[in-house]
Amino acid sequence: MGKSPGGAVEIVDADPGLVFIRNGDEAIYRCPECWQQAELLNEPLLDSSYECTADVRPPEPPGIVIHEFSDTECYADVRTYFTYVVLEDGSVWEWTNTGGWTDMFIFSMFGIAGCLIGTLAAFFGTVIFQLYWFTRKKRAALAQHLETPAPQ
Repeated sequence: MGKSPGGAVEIVDADPGLVFIRNGDEAIYRCPECWQQAELLNEPLLDSSYECTADVRPPEPPGIVIHEFSDTECYADVRTYFTYVVLEDGSVWEWTNTGGWTDMFIFSMFGIAGCLIGTLAAFFGTVIFQLYWFTRKKRAALAQHLETPAPQ
């Protein structure tokens, strides 16, 4: 995200798409339209009345951390984990990770489809082989029967 005018000091409020940053002069800036001066909203960006957990771990920030703001935003089918970090040089580093049960559902469907296709291929392969083997034996027996002279 770069460096704010006056150098960032604190992340005041944030969600995955918007962050309010206080600089050294006590001015508030917002991003993603970095670095526009802004006023804080009357209520927090995220509703903290419910909790959801994230099973992700952000990578190490690229410098010494002065202030960190992390949270998770959850909906029925997706969750977004995000973290904003103020670094010692006054710049702000951002990391987000979005995923949910729909990803897991889609990937598990590929696995289940692969198992089903494999099972069907094995079944039909066995049936075709058995039919071929059975008719081959029948043809051989019929050919042998036709070659033997009839008893007199």
